[in-house]
Amino acid sequence: MSENGITRFRLDPNNPPKSDWAALDAMTEDEIHAAALADPDAQPATPEQLARARRVVQVQLIRDKYGLSQEEFARRFGLQLDVLRGWEDGSIEPDRPR
Repeated sequence: MSENGITRFRLDPNNPPKSDWAALDAMTEDEIHAAALADPDAQPATPEQLARARRVVQVQLIRDKYGLSQEEFARRFGLQLDVLRGWEDGSIEPDRPR
């Protein structure tokens, strides 16, 4: 885990995750809920964790959607290029809405 508490990984396209959808379809909502709570890798967030949580805007997805380079996006929205790059690589967190 990084110092931010975020683990990043990429899925292997040659070894995609496998889900047993038939088993899930056979479960009741209560059974699904109990199975989710029993999964040590998918525990609900604590109130303290929720209080620290912040919304993450994926700037690169927005920029890519409009076909803008980093330079064009930064200029159009009045951002410093190094700040935009930091937002995209996760090294800088936006401090206020733009």
